[in-house]
Amino acid sequence: HSTNNGSVSFYDPETGEVTNNIFLSANGTPLGDVVQSMTIFDTLGFIVVNGSGKLEVVGMKSFKTVSQALYFSYPRYFLPLNNGTGYLSMVVRKE
Repeated sequence: HSTNNGSVSFYDPETGEVTNNIFLSANGTPLGDVVQSMTIFDTLGFIVVNGSGKLEVVGMKSFKTVSQALYFSYPRYFLPLNNGTGYLSMVVRKE
């Protein structure tokens, strides 16, 4: 934890090639700490980064960041909906 070294690898079934750290290669910045899950919907990938408390949205053709939402309390999973919204589950801790 707290190392900002979470990553995503991309597997191309047509070529059999694996591209490691595809987010870092596409954006020039690390993805964050503890990549929890990723959901693909249409042309977008929704990456939930638990330790960094964010939802990173990338274009699936380039893997470049399209949008991001920050400051969540340990997010886990994202469920996109057709109307441009979605549900994000997270752990809420009482301090």
